[in-house]
Amino acid sequence: MRSARRPAAAGILALAALAAACGGGSRPAAVGASTTTAAPNTTPTTVAPTTTTTNPTVGSTQTATTAGPADGPGTIAITLVQVFDPATLSEGLVPPAGTRYVAIEIRIQNLGQAPFSMQDVYGDLAVVDAPGQRYSPQNYPLTECQGFQAPMTLPPSQATLGCAPFALSTAAQVQYFNFSPDLGYDNTTLQWRLP
Repeated sequence: MRSARRPAAAGILALAALAAACGGGSRPAAVGASTTTAAPNTTPTTVAPTTTTTNPTVGSTQTATTAGPADGPGTIAITLVQVFDPATLSEGLVPPAGTRYVAIEIRIQNLGQAPFSMQDVYGDLAVVDAPGQRYSPQNYPLTECQGFQAPMTLPPSQATLGCAPFALSTAAQVQYFNFSPDLGYDNTTLQWRLP
């Protein structure tokens, strides 16, 4: 019995060696198996901004939901209505040499079923120039549009229209308008590209 088993075992070993020599190392990986090679990624990697839409511009509307403490609670719709560049100061005021004012007019509507309060709408607003510098609004009266009340409360379904002036150098190129609900506490920024 032992002499009959030895040739069979030897034959099995010979077949295994032959299979390994004939390309056993070039077998495709099993489905689901991890491999160390991958196709090159030709798509550039970018960090997505925290915006709700891509490249909205004048006339576009975006929505924001916040629970406070500075704004809300509730959901509002913000529409970028118009951009005045340059804007004109009223009451005979003249900007300093080398400075111009840009005014952003927006419409804010309460989409909720309860009053929506905003502690300081100007604290939610900013414009950004080409190098990425951020500008906060200034409290100056304009001839093109009226400012917002601060604080203010919007009844359900009601909207308000207002303007925010920004002081920039005459050479600055404004690229974006940002609305950061709740004074930016909820880490959300709605962004519009300016013409």
